[in-house]
Amino acid sequence: QRVDLYGGDAFSINEGDVVLDHGAGVGTYVREALGAGAEKIVAIETDLMSRECLRRNFKDAIEHGTVVIYPGVVEGEQEQASSATLYPVVLESERGPDGTIPFPRIDLLVLELKLGRVDAIRVSSRGTSFRALDSASETIRNHAPRLAVSTEELEDDEVKITEWLS
Repeated sequence: QRVDLYGGDAFSINEGDVVLDHGAGVGTYVREALGAGAEKIVAIETDLMSRECLRRNFKDAIEHGTVVIYPGVVEGEQEQASSATLYPVVLESERGPDGTIPFPRIDLLVLELKLGRVDAIRVSSRGTSFRALDSASETIRNHAPRLAVSTEELEDDEVKITEWLS
């Protein structure tokens, strides 16, 4: 946060922004967005323990509707991701019969949450950055949000992501 890893000039969160944080973890970026004055932050997190941390860390902001924790999928529209590519702690009841866990589709959650706009999307989802962006294709096309995408995992091919975004 001190070096503004996901921000800086044109990519910073601005006051009043609607922000999606895919791979929110315990909420470091959520806290940064709140501090910058974001109007609404949707923390997308598949890991049960991290969601509990988000609930505890942002209790007041959740009660005020500024932070929304989005746990996974929209009913009836499930994509599956290998449990090996995401955080490993998931309730057994959340796993599919083949051991996979639900993968959140950003385009569907934007519709479900009736977000009129999306100003920024951060993707930090451990090896599934391309899938996360692909699940947001309509949102990116319709809202042209600022993007911050983590590509430090081998599966997160920055060339493929850049070409896809072009």
